[in-house]
Amino acid sequence: MGARRGRKSEQREADGGNAAGDDRAPGTSWLDSTDPRRRRIGRGVLAAVWVYVAALWVLALDQTFGWGVF
Repeated sequence: MGARRGRKSEQREADGGNAAGDDRAPGTSWLDSTDPRRRRIGRGVLAAVWVYVAALWVLALDQTFGWGVF
């Protein structure tokens, strides 16, 4: 059986594979963007996620071993 193709996939192909239709290449992340503002925002979001995950780990370790950090 072949896969059915809808209008959205046809439109993406017409836009060059980019759903938004902007000038970025399909599949590029904010960190690979040519716009320095987007790169800065991407780095900030990535750093915030790292800090959040690290805080969750410290919280889990604190709850497990009773360190009294939180």
